Amino acid sequence: MEHLFETDIPVVSLFKKKAGKGEQHFIACSIPDENGEVDHYFAVFVGRKHLIRYFSEQCDLRYLFAFASGRKYYEAKTIKPDAKGKVVLTEFLQAPSESQLPDSRFFASFHTSEYGFEAGMEGEQRLLIDGNWNMQDFGAFYQKFSDIYSYEQAIEYLDDGGSSRAQRVEKAFLSKPFKGGSSYMGFFNDLFDVIPHRERPSLEGIEYHSPGYVDLSGRDQILNSVERNIKLFLKNDESIQVAHDNLRGFMSKSKLLRITGRSPDISPKVAEELTELSDVLYDLLPVGGKDKVALIIGKKPIVKAKIALALFRRLKYTALFFAQGRLTYAESMESSPN
Repeated sequence: MEHLFETDIPVVSLFKKKAGKGEQHFIACSIPDENGEVDHYFAVFVGRKHLIRYFSEQCDLRYLFAFASGRKYYEAKTIKPDAKGKVVLTEFLQAPSESQLPDSRFFASFHTSEYGFEAGMEGEQRLLIDGNWNMQDFGAFYQKFSDIYSYEQAIEYLDDGGSSRAQRVEKAFLSKPFKGGSSYMGFFNDLFDVIPHRERPSLEGIEYHSPGYVDLSGRDQILNSVERNIKLFLKNDESIQVAHDNLRGFMSKSKLLRITGRSPDISPKVAEELTELSDVLYDLLPVGGKDKVALIIGKKPIVKAKIALALFRRLKYTALFFAQGRLTYAESMESSPN
């Protein structure tokens, strides 16, 4: 049991119960009587993913009680352990009343305990904003930036050959059909999901003026890799664009854009030219781990070509904000965009 928020009494507490090889988690809030004294505690069972979201401040406490999927309610007369060292919870089968739910906007940062907080990321970057922006621009930029970050971070996990993370990264490369937009979103989402919450990129703050800034946090090494990728893309954008156009043009003419990455039925001649064109683009793209990816993909030219096109689109879109002068790194960023 952990007391997450205390005043004179425990107000918000966390209980853990062994369940198979894992644990179940219950968060309990004190419920006052008419005199303001503790009458009992009202608790909710939450799955691990919701608990992680709560401690990551991606939801407030009320969300766990009112909206989290799979939630179940319990009551406890006291949260003091009994003679066996256990807290007795009785299942509450009715819909909770408003008086039993915590207030909105109570986040984990209000806790008086450090329990559940992982060490923050050591890396921070500030991007300077200028020109005209809208909310869609911010959302699209951050999504593409996160995809590039996730790719670079996931590639590092392949060094831990045989680990569960490395296996999940390999599965992401080999399990998607790469036929339409949802496949690519699923691919990058799978890479993002491999990353522990404390290592994921996040938006720490936005000050939108002209000029303004965006503060990003993440692993310092990966943030620097993404910065380098963007700079190199801008420096070599003409040759990268030509390689992209040649590959995509050939795939369009050969009707390869709509077939899945698992399709084996292409002629040796088409496969040979596809491999040559995708190799040219992939070699020019400023991303890491190319040898590692080649080992995973093996003789799957369609998969390699489609991943190369997907990386190109994300690098192109992200770099465009810098080429337009709407974004720049806080330290001067030299480039020669078209």
